[in-house]
Amino acid sequence: MRDCPELPPVTVAISRIVAEALMGQSPASMEREVEAIVREWRDEPGIDHGEFGWRLTTLWEEMANGIKAGEKALPPYAWLKPSVVARMNGMQQGLINARGILGRLRIQSLV
Repeated sequence: MRDCPELPPVTVAISRIVAEALMGQSPASMEREVEAIVREWRDEPGIDHGEFGWRLTTLWEEMANGIKAGEKALPPYAWLKPSVVARMNGMQQGLINARGILGRLRIQSLV
């Protein structure tokens, strides 16, 4: 078995948030996941304020870029089943909500 290098914390966080969105989790569940990520980073042994802030900012920026790219990539989907459209919209809204929660936590961490 090959050794796998450790993934960067921001990459892991994005994966966790996207997984929540793909599963159609509620806004409350998405909020708990984002808060858990931020709490884990904040409580990480040896992390300094600069690294913590960089992670928060980078995660927020990556999510913002991903949401924008996702909006551009969505084709006109009038031909899709309503259930598929609802799932796509729900996933996109979940990511937007998670980004908003992260933005709030980012501001709180600066105070």
